[in-house]
Amino acid sequence: MVRNAPYPSALAPQRGMTTIELLVVIALIGLLTALSVASYRYVIDRNRVASEVNGLLGDMQLARAEAIKQGLTVKACVSTNGATCTGQTTWQSGWIVIDSSSNVLRVQPPFTNSDTFVANNNLSSAKDRAQGMTPPSNTDSSTPIEVLEHHCYIDLDGDGYAEPYIVYVRKDTKKVARILARFSGSEITYGKD
Repeated sequence: MVRNAPYPSALAPQRGMTTIELLVVIALIGLLTALSVASYRYVIDRNRVASEVNGLLGDMQLARAEAIKQGLTVKACVSTNGATCTGQTTWQSGWIVIDSSSNVLRVQPPFTNSDTFVANNNLSSAKDRAQGMTPPSNTDSSTPIEVLEHHCYIDLDGDGYAEPYIVYVRKDTKKVARILARFSGSEITYGKD
């Protein structure tokens, strides 16, 4: 009968790690942690900036929608007090959406971090008229707006048939200003299918 010796022999494999192996593993964990924290900070900063820009764009779209809905001039402008426009170009100070009757529709508080949001063209407000169109800058109300007229066939009602329309596009902004049907109800013939 063979008995197990109380002490392992010199030829038996050792279990555990050496100090050098342990230090290498700790160094690798530290390196990976440092890289992931830097990458995570970049993602957080990028998402914060995107959120701030999208907030301003959303409020400008709200101004346009409210101008059309209310039939009034509505603007988004820099505001430090949340009630009146200041005329500054530092949008990080906060802004408001306000109609021509001085009703504040939305208030955006100042940024809570060190981000800056300054208009490089001295833009302190963006105004939309009742038609939902932004007036051209540095012009008065009598300045003509150039419009391009395009005759085309578009399936706007989703019935599978393209109907004739006239699309008006502003030349300066290249945005659709109006879509007008190029047919009347009396010209439509109804089939049995």
